[in-house]
Amino acid sequence: MNEFNLPVEESFEPPVPSGSLERSKLAIWSLTCSLIFCCPIVTIFGPILGAIALIKMKSNPRSGKGMAISGIIIGVITTVLSVGALLFAFTAVKKVMNQVTESASEVITASYAKEYDKARESFAAQTNDVTDEALQSFANELQSRYGAFDSITFNWLAEEQQLEPKDQFAPMPVILIFETESVHATIMFEVVPGGDFAVSKFCCIQIEDAVHGNVIFPLDSPCAQ
Repeated sequence: MNEFNLPVEESFEPPVPSGSLERSKLAIWSLTCSLIFCCPIVTIFGPILGAIALIKMKSNPRSGKGMAISGIIIGVITTVLSVGALLFAFTAVKKVMNQVTESASEVITASYAKEYDKARESFAAQTNDVTDEALQSFANELQSRYGAFDSITFNWLAEEQQLEPKDQFAPMPVILIFETESVHATIMFEVVPGGDFAVSKFCCIQIEDAVHGNVIFPLDSPCAQ
């Protein structure tokens, strides 16, 4: 109503059909990133871009709201699943590495102590028939060269793989730490069913020694390739 009590015509703008709106590129990228399941670094951008797209749509209307929401939901799910899978894989690999070094350490420690039956418990089925004499000779050789045995660690700086995978056995570069020095070596191991999931068994070892000569134990094993 105006001062003459006459009705005033209100201006009205009809809503713009969603089909005529430009689609939000952020919404498109949100859904695209969320669908790249194999890379959690990419999927994490899906929810972020989707949220930004929804915020921008309030002040600057665009189509693609459904894509943005889908990008957020799928991105959260895929990121969680991807991170969970990576953590599981990392834990499994770390467990295998620890088992390999522990089994090899047990072989050497038990051989030093002349507990040959205990040493054979850590061997894979293919090489667990190693004789007491072979175990004693191996321990004597190590002790005469390097002194008392201390431990084994994974060799993160290994540049070249001395041994290649063979049959069901896989190589792992390590460092043997003794009383007088540390030497590089490669352990061949086998993963067999057991424990919570799987158990790593010692197969053989090749010690790299440019001064005294390499050591392969057992002699008749995949390490003698």
